[in-house]
Amino acid sequence: MKKSNVISIVAALLIIGGSLNLFATTEKTSKPVTIEAAEPEALAATIAILPFKAKSMAVKGQGSQIADILLVTLEMKGLFSMVSRENLNKILDELQLNASGLVSKESQNRIGQLTGAKILITGSVFKTSTKTYVIAKVIGVETSSVIGCSVSGKASGTDLAEQLGEKVAKLLIAKSKKLLPAPLKQQDLVAELKKQLGNVAGTKVFVKVAETVVNVPDPAVQTELQVILGKVGFTLVDNESEADFLIKGEAFGVSGGRIGTFFTGQARVEIKVTDKAGKIIMIDRQTETVPALSLDIACKNALAQAGRKLAKRILPQLK
Repeated sequence: MKKSNVISIVAALLIIGGSLNLFATTEKTSKPVTIEAAEPEALAATIAILPFKAKSMAVKGQGSQIADILLVTLEMKGLFSMVSRENLNKILDELQLNASGLVSKESQNRIGQLTGAKILITGSVFKTSTKTYVIAKVIGVETSSVIGCSVSGKASGTDLAEQLGEKVAKLLIAKSKKLLPAPLKQQDLVAELKKQLGNVAGTKVFVKVAETVVNVPDPAVQTELQVILGKVGFTLVDNESEADFLIKGEAFGVSGGRIGTFFTGQARVEIKVTDKAGKIIMIDRQTETVPALSLDIACKNALAQAGRKLAKRILPQLK
C-alpha cells in the first residue's frame, strides 16, 4: 500500500474517532434532568420565583409573564416544590414589598421564612437592536449564594422563558449543595446558643404548641423547643403562672406531594412569645419542607427543623 494511502486511512480513522468522542461528550452533557441525578434535599427545596424586571420599553410587561412561564416549566418537571404565584403575592403584599424591595438580604430571609422557600429566582429581560436577553439569578436564601444563567435570541422574552427554565432546572440539580444549607442540627444550635446567651439558669419558660401531623395530634415542635431550652440551661415549668416567659403557638404538618420515591412533608409553625406581665416579646412563624421515605417522618422532620429555626430566633429574646 502506498504511503499516501496509509496516511489518508489513519487520518480518516482519527476524524471518525474524534467524532465519536464528540458525540459521547454531547450525549453526556445533554442528559435530561432526572430524579436520580438529584440529592433528596434538592428535590424538596421549595422555590419561589419573583418578578423579572423589564429593563427596556421593548419588553415592557414581559417580566411577570417570564416568571409565570418559568414557574410552569419547573413545575412540569415534577422535581421541585414550587411556591404558587397566589401565595407568593400574598406574602409580598403582607411584607409590603415591591420589585425594588426584593433585592435586600432581609427581604429574602423573610420571604424564605414565610413561604418555606430555600431558593429564590429573579432576574431581568432586555432587548438590544438584534437580540432579546433573559437573565436569571438563582439565590440560596440561607447560604447567600447567587448563581446566574441566561438565554438570548431573536425571539421575545416570553418565547425564551421555557428555554431558560430548562437551564435553570439543570442548574438547580447541579449546584444544589452550593445553594442549599446543611440541615440545622440540634446539637450545633444548642452549642451556638449556649455561647451566645451564657448563663440563663433560673429563667423560667412555659411552652405550649398545639400541633397536628397529617391531622393527628403530635407535639413535635413543642418537644423540640423544650429540649433545646433545657439543654441551653433554661428552666421549664408546667404552670403559666410560674413562668418568666411564655411560648405559645400552633403548628401543622401536611403532605407536600411526592417526588419519585420520596414524600415531602410541609410544616408551618406560628409562635407568640410574651413575658409574665403579658407583654408581647415577639410574633414569628416558619415554614419548612423536608423529604423522607414516609410522609409521617417527613412531616415530623419538617416540624422539628422549623422548631430549631424558631428557637434560634426566640431564645436570644428571653432576657
